[in-house]
Amino acid sequence: MRSIIAAPRVTAMRRAIFLTLVFVLSVMSPLAAAATTETQFKDGTTEYEHTFSQKGTGAAGVITLPIGAAVQSASFNLLGEASTTTWTNFTSDSDYGGAGDTDYTSSTTTRPSPFTYARRDNLEVDTETVTLKGNPTELTPRFSSSSSIATLGSAHLNTTGEFVALSDQGYTSPTKQFSDIRPSSSTPWGYTGVVVPINSSEIHILRYSSQYMTNNPTAIMRVNPSTGQYLGTASYLTGSCGTNAMYGIHDADVYNGDVYTAHYTYYKVNKWSVGWNTQGTQVQWSCQTSYTYNYPNYITGVDFDDNTGKMYIGVYDASSRNHYLKEVNPSSPTVITGTWLMTSTSYYYDHGAGLSVSMPNVMYNIYYMNTDYKSIHYHYTMSSGLLISQGERTMPGGGHYGMTDTDEHKVLFSCHWSGTNYCSQGIRKVHVYGDGAHYDVRSSSLTSQTVVGQTTSVARAINSINVNGIFGSIPTGTSINVDVSNDGGVTWKSGIAGQKVNFANSGSSVKWRATLNGTATKTPVLGDVVLTYTTNYQTNGYYYAYQYVGTAASNVIAATVDWNETRPSGTSITVNVGYKASSSTCGTGGSGVQSFTSPNTTKSMTATSSYYCVRIMLTTSSTGATPSLTDLSIALHSNAPSQPGISIDGASAWKRAAADGALIGPITISSAQSGNTLVDKLNDAIPNTGSGTVDIPIDLTSESAGKLSITSFEVTYTMQTVNLDLAIPEGEILHERITPYEVVSRHVIGEAANSMVSADLTLMTAGSAANWPMMSWQYGDVFPDPNDPAQYIEVDPTSYSVESNGILEIHWKFFVTSEMPDQENVRFRVGCLDDSGTAGFAPEPLTSAEGLRANRSFGLGWMNVRDNDGEMTSQDVQDGAWVAAGEQLYFVGAMWFQDTDDAPKDSAFDVRISRNG
Repeated sequence: MRSIIAAPRVTAMRRAIFLTLVFVLSVMSPLAAAATTETQFKDGTTEYEHTFSQKGTGAAGVITLPIGAAVQSASFNLLGEASTTTWTNFTSDSDYGGAGDTDYTSSTTTRPSPFTYARRDNLEVDTETVTLKGNPTELTPRFSSSSSIATLGSAHLNTTGEFVALSDQGYTSPTKQFSDIRPSSSTPWGYTGVVVPINSSEIHILRYSSQYMTNNPTAIMRVNPSTGQYLGTASYLTGSCGTNAMYGIHDADVYNGDVYTAHYTYYKVNKWSVGWNTQGTQVQWSCQTSYTYNYPNYITGVDFDDNTGKMYIGVYDASSRNHYLKEVNPSSPTVITGTWLMTSTSYYYDHGAGLSVSMPNVMYNIYYMNTDYKSIHYHYTMSSGLLISQGERTMPGGGHYGMTDTDEHKVLFSCHWSGTNYCSQGIRKVHVYGDGAHYDVRSSSLTSQTVVGQTTSVARAINSINVNGIFGSIPTGTSINVDVSNDGGVTWKSGIAGQKVNFANSGSSVKWRATLNGTATKTPVLGDVVLTYTTNYQTNGYYYAYQYVGTAASNVIAATVDWNETRPSGTSITVNVGYKASSSTCGTGGSGVQSFTSPNTTKSMTATSSYYCVRIMLTTSSTGATPSLTDLSIALHSNAPSQPGISIDGASAWKRAAADGALIGPITISSAQSGNTLVDKLNDAIPNTGSGTVDIPIDLTSESAGKLSITSFEVTYTMQTVNLDLAIPEGEILHERITPYEVVSRHVIGEAANSMVSADLTLMTAGSAANWPMMSWQYGDVFPDPNDPAQYIEVDPTSYSVESNGILEIHWKFFVTSEMPDQENVRFRVGCLDDSGTAGFAPEPLTSAEGLRANRSFGLGWMNVRDNDGEMTSQDVQDGAWVAAGEQLYFVGAMWFQDTDDAPKDSAFDVRISRNG
């Protein structure tokens, strides 16, 4: 009986010849073809996911490969995920600070959760899209000449009041600018506050030593409005109003000879009387009464409607960041009889600073101290008890405090800054504009007319026009409809105040038209149309927000930041996300903050600080182009796998460096890359000898909690030459005999080889290895004389080999000589050499697990005494039996080696016969 000798890791032993052939045909034959790629685990799955609760190992599965396979390449596609992810999504205009381009600061409102403070500069937000703030060009017809209108029709153009209506009216446009009042050079100048028209011959101008007006003014300057003559200063008495009666004045109004002042930080309206000495040379303000509204009501404006005598105040509610128009009782101004929302601002230093009411029209000034020190006038009309916006206009000349009106339907104010850097129309001036009052309402026989403005050519094609304002008077039952065009009137789109009108195609010819719809007795009045368009942008802008999170950030190890964008040439987008030790602008650089310059990017971060922050930065090197960002989302990942790794057969084949941070997102680990030993570890796990297959365990490892997956893998291998199996005559004993011994070895010829060059079979006898006999086989079925220094064996010439289906089967036949000493365990070792490469390939030799016993002792195996004569015959005469005298006996027997039926070559033996013992 022969036994099949194979490597101990073989999972299937093939003893029967039939089963061996099945194995050869079904398993080995395909391996002689091209390289094979394995993409499945043993159970048929192709992927694996494991959630680590702490440092550990996850058993992904086993890859089954044939013994003798040589792995050529391997790759694993991994996916690292956080077991916990929190999202911050920017989904509305308010998340970026609100629609528009006003610079923005907030600690309570309009910023995405979880941030508690935000700041925006030089950015514009529209329909959830962030771009660089434009440098808009303003287009206003002004109606100051007949050339302001291209087509007037039957409408009336009043170039004095600068308006268009269905008939002439008593109206002064709020964009009509009268000649400035120019105080003489002898007038001391500095930071100016409100301008108060005391009477037709004297205006008072409050002067301050700095831009902050929280204390008393340095002086109340008196100026003749007609000549500009400096008349000196006025004094003041605070009286019962307290020592802070002149603090924080943001607006003033004169009514019935008294001056009313609005006090921002002290929540007050003070009433003053103004008196002269008998010579008219000394003037004094005396505070008569103080009306307090208490926090959070910052008083931003005060005005009486001269037609009705009703009193109104402007209020900034610090708790809601809203600006309100409030009607109060003139006899008891702390009694509020009506409230209307005007607008909202985010930043405390964006001051409400002036109110003019000529019902139904309202004009309100906000001085943007935090943004270029500019003033924006907001216009409203009251209709059926509702305050309706007519838009806004950024005033030329710089920001100002106060907006006091006169009996001539004018408003007065002076640029606050002390120098021309923020007063573009110069200093030492009092600007005079119309107040937008419809003071003389007249009937009209015309009920409708469309007027068309002139065409304005722009230097660079545009695809949007902002309708900033449609100013005028719209009595009940009347309306004004405005359309705009960017291609000279080929394409028209309607627009309302505050709307950005977008066009499908760019154009370079701006045009407007307005349809005035009246009644038989009333006409609307169009005071002006304020359009802006942008052909160039700020070079950079930013938005940042932060939140105090304390120690809650300690588990955050990575962030994924994504957005949609347009990025013209010469523009850039950067989003910073991270953690700072204190309230921070989240600037680039320093530990804890990562910069993302491309969307859908994941980066590791060290969240050891207590303030979570984000910063959006847009830049352009070509002011004619701006990038855009929308749909910003920030995913903070906690408990993502750090130092993830792949283990093959219990040995590490790859591990991510700690410096690379936790793994968030996909990564491919390929044997073609440096830094891994995938192929080496796979080949180490595959025996070089034997038959069958081997199961190679694949594990995932992580040094922290997190989710780690194998999404797919590929292991490509070829079959190399291998010593497949070795069959020895198990149970036989080695000794000199007539019958040869036979050992059968099988060898797989590898894919890289054409044939087998040689093979050898060694008998591993006792004693020195130098005496081990070795038989050889050579290509062509040649069996040379053995290498046998001790002359233990002789090769039987009937030895042979057979090659079939890439398998070489060698039948080693040999005789044992009497020179082989007795021993207990003679094992066999077989090896081979193929013709691959330049020197061939010799796989690891295959050694039999069991051995044969060598024994030269022999004796009588059996003997019979035959009686073939006479009447009684016997094949084997029994002991004690009688044999007739004269008969001939035959002695027959054999000599056997011990424990075998093998006869020695010389099997003769002698028989001695004795009589009577």
